Amino acid sequence: MNMTNSKTRSRNQSILYLMSLVAFFASLNQNIYTPLIPSIKEYFHISGLAVNSTVSLFIILTAIIQLIMAPYLDRTKTGHILVGSLVLVALASLGCALSQGFYAFLFFRCLQAIGAASLPLIAVITIMGETPEGKQGEAMGTYQMFLSIAPAAAPVLGGIIGARYEFHGVFWFLAGLSLLFLFLNVRRRNTTVKKEKLHQSLRYLDLMRDPVVFVILSLSLVVFLVYMAILVFLPELLADRFHIGLKWIGFLYVPVTGSIVAGSYLFKKVKLNFSHVMGAVSVSLILFALMDQWLLPLTLFLLILFGMGLGAATPLFATLLTSRYKEGKGSIMALYNVTRYIGMGAGPVVFSLFYREMGEKGTFLILSALLLALSFSFYSVISSSKKKYPI
Repeated sequence: MNMTNSKTRSRNQSILYLMSLVAFFASLNQNIYTPLIPSIKEYFHISGLAVNSTVSLFIILTAIIQLIMAPYLDRTKTGHILVGSLVLVALASLGCALSQGFYAFLFFRCLQAIGAASLPLIAVITIMGETPEGKQGEAMGTYQMFLSIAPAAAPVLGGIIGARYEFHGVFWFLAGLSLLFLFLNVRRRNTTVKKEKLHQSLRYLDLMRDPVVFVILSLSLVVFLVYMAILVFLPELLADRFHIGLKWIGFLYVPVTGSIVAGSYLFKKVKLNFSHVMGAVSVSLILFALMDQWLLPLTLFLLILFGMGLGAATPLFATLLTSRYKEGKGSIMALYNVTRYIGMGAGPVVFSLFYREMGEKGTFLILSALLLALSFSFYSVISSSKKKYPI
């Protein structure tokens, strides 16, 4: 019996890490591209607007495809969709590597986004389906930790490969990784006797009518909006208040990114609850807003505290949402991902509008108040909910 349990745990762990790597790979396709923009612009002799449009199109297509595919993924076996997605990413990456004209490159880049979009949803559905209920929070912590590493590691990796092999080499690399994951997943399916469970999909409108889901999505939108607001404010803060040159500003983003990864890891290991996570996010943001004399060590400490809160909030929100319903986890995660994309997209614009009228103190205090109001709303809606939540 113990040997059977040990084999089951080992199998679940291997699936967890494989699916987390698949989700990491999906994010890698998007984020590895950033350092390649100047060389792509020069190679195709195009404007900055044209090359930046490839970045925006990737994000927009990812959001649209996830919303379309999620209900279907909930109703069908995901194995063949995973294989098809990886094949499409491999072919699209080869197309990008071999393209001689910009419009051909743009077409294959869009195909790459379509192929990669379903991968994180398939990963979540598989992980949550294979993980016992009491271990799902820890599993989501692992999943989100891999996703948190991708935005930090991908540009560095893209820069290293691109410096030696130009942007073509990066897309050859992505094509090779696609084939590797294709082999690993086909092998997993051939050695797995457990059949996939089919689930019912959930309508997005029905999900939005659920007060608990609505408040969690609202919180995630504001948290990621604040994150992007801080990112766009940080260069000005470091240059104007601390007189740090452009060369060093990029290095000071590393502690923020690293703290996000650390937050996801802590959520997995310490099993942080809602009060811990939102306490770290809210307190760090309030203190950040109230600082009259900017001190670099204190500023970095508050940014790291906020980053750790954000890193823990991502798997926390995902776990709260996916544990809310036994069915339709793909639909829930698609809605969650799109909400985060909206928050990240709106962050720089909202910050610029408020900052022009109120300055950084007024802007971050308003955002802090909004986070606190939504946090109290969460306590209010769960008090009337039959399901118990870790608060």
